Amino acid sequence: MPTPEPASNARRPSRLWLPALVLLGLVAELLMVLAFRPERTSDIVKLELAASAADFAATLQRDWTQDATAVPSGAEPPLCGQGLPHVDVSKQALPRQHWGQLRCNLLTDSVALVPAYVGVLVVLTLGLVRAGAARWQRWVWVAVALGAGAADLLENGLTLWALDAWQQGAWRGALDPVLSDALVANVRGASQAKWLLLAMALAVLGHLAWHSQVAQRAVMCKSAAALCVLGALALPLGAWLWRPGIAIGMVAMVLAMGLLAWRQWWLAPGDLA
Repeated sequence: MPTPEPASNARRPSRLWLPALVLLGLVAELLMVLAFRPERTSDIVKLELAASAADFAATLQRDWTQDATAVPSGAEPPLCGQGLPHVDVSKQALPRQHWGQLRCNLLTDSVALVPAYVGVLVVLTLGLVRAGAARWQRWVWVAVALGAGAADLLENGLTLWALDAWQQGAWRGALDPVLSDALVANVRGASQAKWLLLAMALAVLGHLAWHSQVAQRAVMCKSAAALCVLGALALPLGAWLWRPGIAIGMVAMVLAMGLLAWRQWWLAPGDLA
């Protein structure tokens, strides 16, 4: 008869995945904030929650357009717009516009930040699921987090689609009809779905943390659960009614995940349940 695997090794992979995912998310966020924003005030959330095609275009012109006039004729601007200055096109017309930093911002979000935060949510959630739970039960607990990641990827793809529609219009000197209110509404809908699903994933994580049976670091679990509740309430509020709610929800989410990641890292694997 094969020897069963010791319980102390049952969840050892989380001790490798957690720091790797956290590092990936940190690097992605730093790139998006420091390297792939034309202006300090450029806000991707404002673009993705634009109320109409005109609002989307105005935000794109004001916050995300770069001046590629200095690039030699016939040459392609840098892929991510490195070195190209930001210009508010609503105040100054440009013969050659570029949105490389916006494209690379969305790409970095899709290939790095989304897998990182979804991965951390999944690892933390599974670390709080009771020992012995069936595989299908584990999938149920993490389904909402995976859905949030899928909605984020859809949001990024639709934003690029809307950007391409606007770019066609910019080449023609007018707002292209392809950039319609319906397309921008799809971007906004995907963004709101992402924030709602992320709030639900935080609610699940908070529920599991509050009811954790592990006596060690119980105060840390309760504190993280309270932060999860705050984030779960603030994120939908920000997506629909009061934009600062998103910032509050994100801070609460990062703090909650940090507390739970710290707990999961230091507890012996056999104690996680």
